[in-house]
Amino acid sequence: MLVSHKFMVKGIHCINCVNAIKTHLHKKNLSKVHIELSNELVTVSDSSIKSDTIQGYIDELGYTSEVYNPNKNKHSKLNYYLILSSFFSIPLLAHMFVSEQHILQNPFLQVTLATPVLVIGYVHFFKSAYRSVLTLKPNMNVLILMGATAAYLYSIIGWILNFNAVHQYLFFETSATIITLVLLGNYFEKRAINQTTTALDSLENLQNKTTFKEVNGQRIACLIEDLNIGDVIAVNLGDSVPIDGEIIWGNCSIDESMITGESSPVYREVSDKVVGGTLLTGGSIKIRVSSKLNDTVLSNIIELVRSAQENKPKIQKLGDQISNVFIPPNRISAFVPTSTINTKSS
Repeated sequence: MLVSHKFMVKGIHCINCVNAIKTHLHKKNLSKVHIELSNELVTVSDSSIKSDTIQGYIDELGYTSEVYNPNKNKHSKLNYYLILSSFFSIPLLAHMFVSEQHILQNPFLQVTLATPVLVIGYVHFFKSAYRSVLTLKPNMNVLILMGATAAYLYSIIGWILNFNAVHQYLFFETSATIITLVLLGNYFEKRAINQTTTALDSLENLQNKTTFKEVNGQRIACLIEDLNIGDVIAVNLGDSVPIDGEIIWGNCSIDESMITGESSPVYREVSDKVVGGTLLTGGSIKIRVSSKLNDTVLSNIIELVRSAQENKPKIQKLGDQISNVFIPPNRISAFVPTSTINTKSS
């Protein structure tokens, strides 16, 4: 039986981070890897390897991981960084639409506006970029900081060496815009994925975690995953059907809108099939379990949604290929022994 190992991973900012982690874990013979970008959550399904080992594989790439704790509140600072960066970047962009005598063209003002944005960029991206360089697997964050820093330093040097024609050498807005646009892209990407993740969580919450199994005329509480095909369970008015099965006693009205979309309850009686996750709106029944938890209709729906998250459209695959031209971690690491990478990362 597969065991799911879940980790919170700090430093996952974009789809390139996701691809890098997946590729690295696949090379470690871990094929069932699911990553939720919006929550920075990595799930690895494998029963033959320990959590500590998987965590070590992830940390090799320069990320900081910890075992997932559902009770721990996690609040992303991305929104605050984006608001602050936008606040300073918009006046810098506006200087392109005014005359050279305008206050926005003042180099002192521009460096004052650009510096906080560059600091935000280093706070948000530097740790991941630095560790990825140490492991010889540079990621997108390296390019972001290189571009922003180059524009910032070029502006400073051009300001000093060409004081009389300084306006031709100021590119502070480029430095700030690079960081702000990447933060904006991260925000939209995480927001889009979070909408899918929320739908997935809603589906998972439809399924009860416990139920009552009848054994020799006695009702015994048990976990859903402990049920076997042929077990008899009781479902009362107001309860959700815990798992797929066949009614062997009683009749009821069931709300099956989560499966069919039909808002009106349907009538079910002995010998009818019922689906896990549906809600009894009238009556009480006993059902005989007809499938294991990982093979129910609801489980299959959840798996299809997860697969949809994993599958990439052709345009995204093309984007990843183009991205790999600029971020060639595999090419770099291919010429360096694994032992060297591990030594550097430690």
